[in-house]
Amino acid sequence: MENACLTGEQLKKVSDDTLAPDKVEISEIELNGNVIWDKTIGGKEREGNPSLRQLNNGDIMLHCITYSTEIESYKKNGDGLLCLLDSLGNTKWMKCYGGSAIDIIIDVFP
Repeated sequence: MENACLTGEQLKKVSDDTLAPDKVEISEIELNGNVIWDKTIGGKEREGNPSLRQLNNGDIMLHCITYSTEIESYKKNGDGLLCLLDSLGNTKWMKCYGGSAIDIIIDVFP
């Protein structure tokens, strides 16, 4: 059976009437809806605006914005986060890209 990967954001309540992005989640599901695996990506602070691309070898390249200062090469004010995951959702590496302003990765091509 062929499977699908999906990504989205976990939201947290910041006030009585406001939700904000908190964590990025990625899942692999069977086409009948059964979840094969589900992972949360990022650090101690918030991540959001995720996108992904599957590579020819089955690995998954995921990018988003992060405010987690403990991730390798984080600068400040929000950096682009790029993660390489294997086909089971295990993180091979995770690195921030950016400078002193808010930096967002728009797309990744293999």
